[in-house]
Amino acid sequence: MNILEATRSYETWLAAQTAVVACDLRRKKELMADGPFPFFRGTFFRWAQLWPEHCPELGDAPDCVRISAADFRNGTGEPLLLNAMGRETANVHLGTRKSRGAVLAHLRGLGDESLFAAAQRLVQIVEAEGERFRAETN
Repeated sequence: MNILEATRSYETWLAAQTAVVACDLRRKKELMADGPFPFFRGTFFRWAQLWPEHCPELGDAPDCVRISAADFRNGTGEPLLLNAMGRETANVHLGTRKSRGAVLAHLRGLGDESLFAAAQRLVQIVEAEGERFRAETN
């Protein structure tokens, strides 16, 4: 699936979830064509599609339990929530105390440069898709 097909697929899905304002969607595409950063912001869904295929070495990370609002009844969980949010490092959520050790061990096993190398691969792919998007939408 190329970027244009992926974008059409995403927009179809989005329209089934909520009301889509056509002129806003057109404006978004105009902004996406302005350069790499607006394109990247406008195609966040594409990272999720590309990651498993182009960075398989990162796909075997341990599950990380998310923090659920249901865990914080009657306003008693704010300190716990803020503490958990503060445990994020470089946008990698280390999860709960129970999963933190496994997540850190996995990250250590990847080596110092693997996350950076994976991000570089995906940036190159997204930049190439951005060029194609701009060429085919202009």
